[in-house]
Amino acid sequence: MSDNVTKKQQPAAPREITIGGPAAGPALVVRADEVMEGDLVIALFADGTTVNTATVGDGILHATSYVAAPAPAEPCDCLACEEYDESETGPGVVLSRTTPWAMCDVAPASAPVVIRRPAPGPDLTQVSGWWAITTVAGVEIARVRAQSAEDMNRAAKALPEVQAALARDGDFHGRQLYRSQAATPGSLPSHAAHPDLRAALAVLTNLRLARPIGDIDADRADVADDTVNGLLIEPRGHGRVAAYWVVEGMLTRADGAPHRSELAVIREKFLEAGWTIEGATTCVFACRPDRTTCEQPAA
Repeated sequence: MSDNVTKKQQPAAPREITIGGPAAGPALVVRADEVMEGDLVIALFADGTTVNTATVGDGILHATSYVAAPAPAEPCDCLACEEYDESETGPGVVLSRTTPWAMCDVAPASAPVVIRRPAPGPDLTQVSGWWAITTVAGVEIARVRAQSAEDMNRAAKALPEVQAALARDGDFHGRQLYRSQAATPGSLPSHAAHPDLRAALAVLTNLRLARPIGDIDADRADVADDTVNGLLIEPRGHGRVAAYWVVEGMLTRADGAPHRSELAVIREKFLEAGWTIEGATTCVFACRPDRTTCEQPAA
């Protein structure tokens, strides 16, 4: 696919539509080369359809929607890329290399795609309720949620990491974070400085990272933050982590089923790096290879 370099022509304006099925609600029809990272890809159309001629009745819904992570149309040995090379001659777009069907989703640049674009989040210049705790040298060692400096000081001193810093340096610093700073790639803000998180992220490369500010609710779609999408790591102690895949703030699909294909990709990356994998349904439990024991999964 190296010859199929995407070159945008005059794009048709996105069209608003309303769709039914599992992803019922308002959506947009856009060209494939206008799909952005974070868009929820819902459906495609038959060959020959354009953004201007696409209708709801012509849409081919994906059995499971997925979060787009557009990538250059470079050679890949998956079946989807091979078929595209054989059947298409024009510029192509890889909408994502991590899909529910365990291969790339490739489309002609001008092909219409049904997406749902995340709504703009709150003003990220606002101060959050999170504080970064650092050593006197400025190294972040923890984060705490507090309403005041006094609450922050009290909460920080209860943490083992801060107690160790106090014993070593005699002091620590706390800095209140803006919302944009509190959104930690790949984890909840409270885990931002955890060494097991950093070890896991070093292994799970080239995956979209969720950026939650508040807690994730696995079962409540009505309260889920639909701007949170991607990989979420939760340290469980002693070198063990739980890795989740989040779509629109949910740890499972609308029918309660796990995001199996994405979790399979995560599992393979851990195994290739020598991590030990434990059985789970809605996440991947993994233990660092430099640890001989891990905490057991919670009941």
